[in-house]
Amino acid sequence: MLSTPVFKAARTRRLAYAAGLICSVACVGLAQAQQEKAKPAKQEKSAQPATESPAKDKQAKDKQGKDKQEKDMKAPARPGLKVGDKAPNATVLDARGRAVKLADLWKDGPVIVTFYRGGWCPFCTKALSQWQDRLDEVKEAGGTFVAITPESPDHTVDTARKHELSYSVYSDNTQDVAKAYKVHFTLDEETRKKYKGYGIDLAASNASGTWELPAPATYVIDREGTIRYVWADWDYKKRADPDEVINALRQIDVVPASGAGGGSEGGPKKGW
Repeated sequence: MLSTPVFKAARTRRLAYAAGLICSVACVGLAQAQQEKAKPAKQEKSAQPATESPAKDKQAKDKQGKDKQEKDMKAPARPGLKVGDKAPNATVLDARGRAVKLADLWKDGPVIVTFYRGGWCPFCTKALSQWQDRLDEVKEAGGTFVAITPESPDHTVDTARKHELSYSVYSDNTQDVAKAYKVHFTLDEETRKKYKGYGIDLAASNASGTWELPAPATYVIDREGTIRYVWADWDYKKRADPDEVINALRQIDVVPASGAGGGSEGGPKKGW
C-alpha cells in the first residue's frame, strides 16, 4: 500500500508545499534584510544640510563675480598717491618716440600732470580741450601742463591734432608710469568684449599692446618733485576741477608742501 501511485503523488505534493513555505520565508527574510540595509543610507541622506535659499545662492554668486572682477582688474582699492609723496621719476615717450624722464618736466618749475585713457574716450578729450583753454592761467601761475596716456606716440599725435592741443602729450608705453602713480588697472574679460562691441581695441591702440588703462587722475608736482595736489577717481566720467588744480598750483610758493591740501582722491567706484 505504501508503494501505490496514489501515495507517491500525495507525498510529492507535501514535499512541494514544504519547499514553497521554506522559499517564502527565505524571500521575506531577504527583503527585510535589504530594507534594514537601506535604512542607514536613507538616514544619511536626510541628515544632509538643506539647500541654500535662492536669495543666498544669488548673493554667493554675486560675491564670487565681484571677487573675480576685482582680481581681473588688478587695481588698488583707492587710486593715486598722496599729497607729500615724492613723484616717481618714470620714463615716457614723446610724440617722436623719444624717451623722456618725468623729473625733467618739473626741474624748471611746477607741472600739472594728468592721466587720460585715450583719444577714443569722449570724457578724456573733452577734459583735454578744457585744459587747452586754461593754459594761459597755468602759465601765469608759474606752471606747465602735460598729459599722459597708454596710447602709442602715433595716437598721441592724432589726438593732439584733432583737438588742437598745444601742450605735450606723452605715451606711457610700458604702463610703468600708471603703476608707479597707482592709477593702473587691467580690464576684465566682460569689459573687453563690451569695448570691442564699441569698436575699441586697446591692444591695438595702447603702446604696450595690452588691455590696461589708468584711472582719471591729475597731479600738481613742485620743482622738488613733491606732490602738492592729487585728484584721482575710478569713475571714468569724473575729472579734476581745473579751478581747484590751478589754485593748488598758485599755492606752491605760499604754502609749504607738508601743509598743502590734497584735493579729492576719489573713491573706488569702478564704473568702467
